[in-house]
Parts: sequence; C-alpha cells; structure tokens
Amino acid sequence: MATPSKASSAQFDVREDEEQYTTAVEIMDLLVSAGYFRAKIAGLSAFDKIVGGMVWCIALCAESVDVDLLYSENSTIGQKIALTENIVRVLPRFKCPYALEPHQIQGLDCIHILPVMRWLVKEAIEAKARTGDEVLNHGAFQFRQSGYKLPPKYELASTEDDTPIAENPKRKYHRATALGQLDVAEDVACTLMEYGLAATDVVVLPEVDEDDGHKKEREATLARELKLAELLQAELQDGAPSKATTKNDRMSAKVVNTLIDASTLESISESIGDSAAQYESLVAEKAALDTENANHRKELADEKEKFDRLTADLAELKEKHQKNQEILGKTDAALLESLKSTMTEVTEAKQRYRTYKRHCREAIAALEDEITALEAAEPGDATSIESAESANLHRYEAELLALDEEMNTSSQELFKLKSQLDSNPSQLELVQYQKRFVELYNHMSSKHREIKGIYTMYNTKVDVRDFIRKEIDLLNNIDDLKEKAVKNEYKESFVKNLDSKIKAIEANLNKLSSKYESLAKNKDRLYDELQYAVDKQRVYNKSVAEFQQECMINEQLREEIARLSAT
Repeated sequence: MATPSKASSAQFDVREDEEQYTTAVEIMDLLVSAGYFRAKIAGLSAFDKIVGGMVWCIALCAESVDVDLLYSENSTIGQKIALTENIVRVLPRFKCPYALEPHQIQGLDCIHILPVMRWLVKEAIEAKARTGDEVLNHGAFQFRQSGYKLPPKYELASTEDDTPIAENPKRKYHRATALGQLDVAEDVACTLMEYGLAATDVVVLPEVDEDDGHKKEREATLARELKLAELLQAELQDGAPSKATTKNDRMSAKVVNTLIDASTLESISESIGDSAAQYESLVAEKAALDTENANHRKELADEKEKFDRLTADLAELKEKHQKNQEILGKTDAALLESLKSTMTEVTEAKQRYRTYKRHCREAIAALEDEITALEAAEPGDATSIESAESANLHRYEAELLALDEEMNTSSQELFKLKSQLDSNPSQLELVQYQKRFVELYNHMSSKHREIKGIYTMYNTKVDVRDFIRKEIDLLNNIDDLKEKAVKNEYKESFVKNLDSKIKAIEANLNKLSSKYESLAKNKDRLYDELQYAVDKQRVYNKSVAEFQQECMINEQLREEIARLSAT
C-alpha cells in the first residue's frame, strides 16, 4: 500500500550518521540537565525536542522580541519552517556569537546546532537564577510586611539586607481644649509630648550666617523654648498618673499658662518672624541652586552622551579596521595588488588632469593679460605674438587630448573590473536560491514517494487479480471434472492433468525465485548508489559552506573597492 508523504506528516529529510547521532544525544542531555524534561519523551521526534528546547530557552531569558515563537507539536511543515526562520531571526538580537541557518535546523545539522544550544542553555540558566532570586526576595518581603514568619531557611537568606518594620506611634496623653491657639513651635512641642517624645528628638538647628548679636539672641530664644519643653514634659509625666482616671489623660490650660509667660511668647513670635524672612531667602537661594544644579546635570548628561557616542564610534571604527585587516589578509595578494595599481593610476590621472586644468586657467589668465597689453602696443608686434600664442594653444590642446584618452582607458579598465565583480551573485541571492532548492527538493521527494507507493500498490493488486483468476479457473475445472474423475477411465487423465498443474506451479515458483534474486540485486545496487549519494551530499554541503564563505569575502571586497573608489 502507499505510504503517506513527508509533506502531509510535517517531516524533513534528515542526514543520519554516527557523528550526527552522537551530537543529537549530547543536545538532549544538555536540555534535560537545564530542566527541559520534554526531551526525555520517546514519542517525540528529534526536531520537536530541539526546536521546543530552543523556544523554551528563549522564553526563559525574558527578553522583549517582536517575533512570534509559538511552538506546537501538531504544526504543519510550513509553520515549522516559519518557526525556524523566526528562531534564526531572534538569535542575533540576543547577541548570539554563533551563526545558524533555518535549513540547518530543519535538516537537524546537530554539529552546527550544538554550540548555539549550549549558549542558549547558559543564558536560560542565568536568567532563571536571576529571576528566581528576585521572585524569592519579593515573596519574602511581602510575607514580612504582612507580619508572617517565614521558615528558618528563608529567614536566614533574607536577614542580610532586612530592615525592621517601624511600629505605629501610640498616643499617651491628650491635649486640653482650654489651651487655645498656639504658634507653630508650641504646637509641635505639645504634639510630640502627646506621643511620649521630647522636642529635642527632632529639632535641628539651621546653619545661618549671622552677626554675634543675632546669634546670641537666637541661642537665648532656643534655650527658653527647650526649657519650656522640658517643663511641659515633666508636668505631663508627674500629673498624668493622678488624673488618668478622671480627666482622660488631659493637661489643663492653667498649667500651660503658668509655664508660658508673655515675654516668652513675644520673643518666640519675633524669632518666628525673623525665621520666616530667613526661610524665604533660603528658599529663593535653594531654588536658584536647584536651577543651576539642573543645568549642570543636563550639561553633564549631554557630555556623557557625547562621550558614550564617541566611545561607540571608536569601538565601531576599531572593529571595522580589524575586519578590513582580516579581509585584506584573506584576499589574493596578486588581485589586491592589481586593484591597488589600477586605482593608483586612476587617481594619478585625475590628479594630473586637475593640475593641468589649473595650469591652463593660469595660462589663459596670463594670455589674456598679454592680449590686453598687446592691444595697446603696435600692430606689427601683435601679429607675431598671436602666431606664437596660437602654436602654444595647439600644443596644449594636444596634451589635453592625450590626458583625456589616458583617463578614458583607465575608466574602461575600472568598469570592466566592476562588471566582473557584479557578475557574481550576492550572498543574499545565494541564500535565497539555496532555500528554494531545499524546498523544491523536499516537495519532489515527497511526490516521488507517493507515486512510487501508488505504482507498488497497483502492481500488487494486478498480481492478486491474476492469482485469483487462476484459482477460479482451477476450481471451475475441478468442478467440471468431478463427476468424470470418479470413473476409472478418467483417473489416469486426472493424474496427468494434476502433474501438469504441479509443473506449472513449479515453473511459477522458479520465476518468482529469479525475480526475487533480481530484486535483491537491485536493492544492493540501490543501497550502494544511496551511499554514494550520501557521500556526494556531504561533499556538496562542505562545498556550499566554503562557497558561502568565499561569497562573504567577495561581498566585503566589493564594499572595500566601492569605498576606495569613493575616496
């Protein structure tokens, strides 16, 4: 019966040998060690395991890529081809140091896939460790914020940078309603005392440039405020226990009025006015300093951006210089020397042409001056000078024509060399040709297998039909001769007929045996041809790789020639 084609079952033609098999086993072990346990499933194909492992590693890296990498086991061959192309397109964005082509993944070229897989597994393990630590630390932080206690192993891991959670403040005293309206300093001091804190815990003396008189006055004012705060705190601490049950921890206005006199309030208000004026000046000065600081930061950011851009340009120039040196090292010395000599000749011819044109302009200017001078001279002298100048002009024209011919010859040689270089296909065209040839080969192979299966099924059905017809004829003969075979006179004829049938069967058996032997020989011959074709395919793949390298070198040489021509 006909076998299903590879196009319908989404399979690729894979080159199988011992080295490829060993490398594929190493890739599966690498994926399993990284945590991709689907590689252990025996029912999956090697293509599904490898492509699934690549997609899994890229997803673990948690990078943003504008490419669809949806992997499914039931994908068609077109979807799998698109997936391999997307994987190859994503790898350079991850700065993968190894090159890989889609047809190498489709053909399971494990020798080229192995270094890329090692790099992807390494990046995936690092990303897993990095994101795992972040998730663990975030979870531990959330648990501690909620007041839960973590197990000992997580507590030990999270106590390095752990900071204690501050408790919410609790009110110990309540302010009396008879106090009236207080200024800012008194209000802050009383509020701190209500929560059991001293005013000295948060007071920071500002650094202000003042003269000695203002400084002494400010120090006296601050001393009075601190003394007042201490007295209030002592009164609260002494009077609170006895009044807690009757007045709900409140302080009377009488106590506060006895502690604060009018002079203190007046001095505090004056100091507050001075502090407000100083505060406004400090705010204006701070705004000016912030503006200047922002300008400096902006200039610093611009300079840093320029420095980074110059550094990147320098690195790019160094890389280009190194690549150019490598290309020049790999190029044929004779061809390079011929190109250099041709470019030098063209440059020299152009330079000579420019120099000659400049000299001609200078000579024309001098001649015009002489003509102007001669026009003012006698008629006889002007005729002789004009003949001499016309001879010089003819000589200059002949030299100009010779230089033009030399420059045209050099330009023709340069055009021929450019045409020879342009006649070779580019690397992109070669890759497209190779991709289309691979797709065409896979399609033809699948169609060939389908047609071969159809022919085999047809031949089998024809043989079965012939055998059934012979069996029917034999049974009909037996049925016709059954009554006659009982008689004695027909026994001898029956035996002769049976002998003839046995001989026919033996003849058919001999014929089938010879056909079997011919088929076995044909199978051995086809196997030898298959081995020869496999060897040819290996040589072809190697030649294609070398040809691609030479094409890349050719493209680089063309770019170098174009750059030299532009300069």
